[in-house]
Amino acid sequence: MAYGNTKIVINSLTYDNHSNNILVGVRKHPETEDSQTAEVVLANADRRFTDLNLRGLTAVISYDFGSGYTATPTLTVITQDDITSNGQYQTVLTLVGLPDLLAEDKASKEYIHNLTDTKTVKDLLTEVLDTTAVASTVTAEQTSRASDFDMYFGSIIIVGQTLHIPNRTVSSLQFYLKKTGSPTGNITFFMRQAALIKEGVPVGGSEWLETKVLGDASTLSTSSAWKEATFDTPRLVSDDVHIYVEYQGGDSSNYVSIGYSSSNVKDGEHLGLRYATGEWNFFSDLDCGYKYSYSEAGVDVFTHTTSYTAVFDSESSLMDTYQPRDSFKIEEGESRLDVVNKLLDYVSDLKRFESDDQ
Repeated sequence: MAYGNTKIVINSLTYDNHSNNILVGVRKHPETEDSQTAEVVLANADRRFTDLNLRGLTAVISYDFGSGYTATPTLTVITQDDITSNGQYQTVLTLVGLPDLLAEDKASKEYIHNLTDTKTVKDLLTEVLDTTAVASTVTAEQTSRASDFDMYFGSIIIVGQTLHIPNRTVSSLQFYLKKTGSPTGNITFFMRQAALIKEGVPVGGSEWLETKVLGDASTLSTSSAWKEATFDTPRLVSDDVHIYVEYQGGDSSNYVSIGYSSSNVKDGEHLGLRYATGEWNFFSDLDCGYKYSYSEAGVDVFTHTTSYTAVFDSESSLMDTYQPRDSFKIEEGESRLDVVNKLLDYVSDLKRFESDDQ
C-alpha cells in the first residue's frame, strides 16, 4: 500500500485516505514510459460502489508526502470487483494508463506513406493520436528525360503517356516543356479514358475527357521546366488513361518541346504521339516525362479508436521538419503505441503522459 496522504479522483469525485477515508490504499502503481497501471482498494461498507459502475471512467491518483499533492498520469478503470477482507466490504479497481490503451488499439489495415507526402513527424503523430485522417495531395511521376519531341503545326501536335491510374482523384498534370523561337497559341493538357488501339489508331470513343489550357506558348522559357495545369474539378480515375499535351501552333522554327525518356522506365506504360495528319504512333520502349497530383486519404487505420490530443511542450527542431515519406509504414494489426514510438524514433524524441489525459 502507498503511504502518506493519497487520493483518487474518479469522474470528478474525490476519495482519499485521510478525510472521507474511502480510499483504503493503492496496492500497486508501477509507471514506465510505455505502461502505467494501478490497483486501488476502496471502502465499500455502505455498498456505494456495488451498484455504481466505474468501468471505463478516468481517474487520477495523487500523492502528498508533505509538500502538496502531485498528480500522476490519467488512468482508466478496467475492472471493478467487490470483495470482503477481514470482515470489511471493499471494492478493488484495476486501472491502466494511456500507453496501455494505445497498445490495445490495432491498425485496421496496412498503411504505406507516399514518397511525395510532405507531412512531418509532428503532423503524423497528431493524426495517429487524433484518429482523424488528414488528406494530402501527393504525386505520381515519371521524371526520367533524355530527349525532346518538338510540337508545331503541320508536324507532331500531341505527345503524352498512356498509363493506368488506380482509383485516385486526380487534380493536376505536369509536363516538362520549353520553347524554341517565338511560338504562340494555346498549350492544352488533357486526360481521358484510353481508347482501344487498332492498327496503331485509337478507335471508339472515351467515356470522359478532362482538359485544361496551360496558357500561351510564348510564356514558356527556352529552358525546360515542369509546367502544371490544375483541372477545374478533380476527377476520380480508375482507368487506363491518356495524359497528353497538345500544341497546334508555331512552325519548324518556332515550336514547343516536351521531354521524354529514350528508354522504357515505366513497365506497362508507353509514350504516344499524334501528327497533324491524324496518324498516331505508340512506342513501348519510350516514356514521356509527366507528373500527376492526386488526393491521398491520410492515416485512416485508427479511425475506430479513441481520439487523444497530442501536446508538444518541448520538441526537437526535427519534429517540425523531418518528413518520413515512404519509409513510414503501418502494418495491419500493429498497435498505435508502436506507431507512436516509431515516429518518435525518427527524431529521437520522448513522450510522457500527464494527468490531463494528454
